[in-house]
Amino acid sequence: MKMLKPKKERRTVKREIEYTKLSSFLIPSNKGIEIALSYIYGIGRPRAKQIISQLGIDPLLKVERVSEDQKENITGELNKYVLGSDLKSETIKNIHIMKRLGLIKTSKNIHGRALANKRKVLSKT
Repeated sequence: MKMLKPKKERRTVKREIEYTKLSSFLIPSNKGIEIALSYIYGIGRPRAKQIISQLGIDPLLKVERVSEDQKENITGELNKYVLGSDLKSETIKNIHIMKRLGLIKTSKNIHGRALANKRKVLSKT
């Protein structure tokens, strides 16, 4: 009879991530500024690159090493855009308006699932 070896205990290391507040958004401090800005809802990598290049900040600079003047400049630039929960609520409001106008007929159209596939399946049965 073969003896089973006991499983090794896995050590789970909890890393506590420090966050920096930037214009009412929390971004991770240990990331590069370009990556950290993309954590904000409504800012992707292209817009983050655009903001950083306009301000003349090194994209590889860690958030924890960004000076207060640079943070204020980034905050001023972020205030030009609709971001975060404001963007989410505006999107939801626009979807409801489009539904009322009849431009969107079902919730499946909102999520990008076409009804044509369902019709094909039903026609085969």
